[in-house]
Amino acid sequence: MVTTSQLETCKKCANHKTNINGEIICIHTNKAPDFRESCIFFENKNKHESAFEEFEKELLVQSAGNGKRFANYIIDYIFMYLLIIVLALFGFIIADLTGVFAAELYPQSTFGLYAYAFILSISYYTLFEFLTGGRTIGKFITKTKVITSDGQKPDFKTCLIRSLCRFIPFEAFSFFGSTDSGWHDSISNTRVVLNKRNV
Repeated sequence: MVTTSQLETCKKCANHKTNINGEIICIHTNKAPDFRESCIFFENKNKHESAFEEFEKELLVQSAGNGKRFANYIIDYIFMYLLIIVLALFGFIIADLTGVFAAELYPQSTFGLYAYAFILSISYYTLFEFLTGGRTIGKFITKTKVITSDGQKPDFKTCLIRSLCRFIPFEAFSFFGSTDSGWHDSISNTRVVLNKRNV
């Protein structure tokens, strides 16, 4: 017979569930509690909840804020333009060495130029954030980084989704309001936080 003491212990345990009859059973043994003084499977449910709440609070405290997010945007924008200049110079050098007309190396139509800028931007954000553990040049300077919603470094797929979502029409306006997260954050389940330890 299950005692009141056993039931109270099980209710506090993270390893219990309720069967179709509404009875509390252990997820490990799939039986009603039958321990005497203590259960070897006991795990404090409140401990897990409080740990998650602390993690949520820590994320909120460490949130980069719109000021640093805007600084990241400006810095990365400048560096992307510098990258375009470097690539253009490199192209002219190659053209000079090979005798190819320099204009043939670059897109001539408006669509081609937009496609070139799109590919460069996607590559810049995706590769930087993936290879450096969530940081671009702007984030290195402002000491911020991207993390997933569970606090991990973003994988390649996550970084790519973040980069693609930057091109959603009016995405920049998603930062207006009380939140400091844009659509490219929420869709990819990521956050930009302060990188206090610079790691």
